[in-house]
Amino acid sequence: LLHSKQIIHRDLKPENIVYRSADANADAVIVDFGFAIIARNTLPDGTCYHEDANAFTPLGTHGYISPESYERCLYTSKSDMWALGVVTYTVLVGFPPFDSKDKQLSLRTRRGKYYPLSSAPWKNISNEAKDLVSKMLCVDVAERLSAQEVLDHPWVRKHVASVCDKPLHLISIWGTIVF
Repeated sequence: LLHSKQIIHRDLKPENIVYRSADANADAVIVDFGFAIIARNTLPDGTCYHEDANAFTPLGTHGYISPESYERCLYTSKSDMWALGVVTYTVLVGFPPFDSKDKQLSLRTRRGKYYPLSSAPWKNISNEAKDLVSKMLCVDVAERLSAQEVLDHPWVRKHVASVCDKPLHLISIWGTIVF
């Protein structure tokens, strides 16, 4: 887990999650650490953060930036979980949870319940998957799932092979780092 290594990516999106090779069993890796920071602090719930001016700057790709990052609050590891919630939502139904072209509308809808999990595209999605998405896209940072809580979620346990049994590979424009 990135966050267990105190790394906050700050630009998680589908383009930054790629397969290492074309092999059917290839590992998925996270790339592009240009906005990443090494967190220097940890809250009691395990959320990591870094107190520095850049940690308060809304960085990343518009459609994936968490509400607290837009409001220039502290950017934490749970901001990455928001971005992965947007990715998960999009993968499950084929479109993002809000219109990322209109920045003002997007910001307003991020502050409230904006993603209807009962609309037609969600009819064939399990309640466990809906529960995961709603907890990853929780506006209240304290209530949003951490990376470990996502891995422990019943839907992830049921549908995703154990990712923690493999070494963490981080690829940047400077090369590969293996932890």
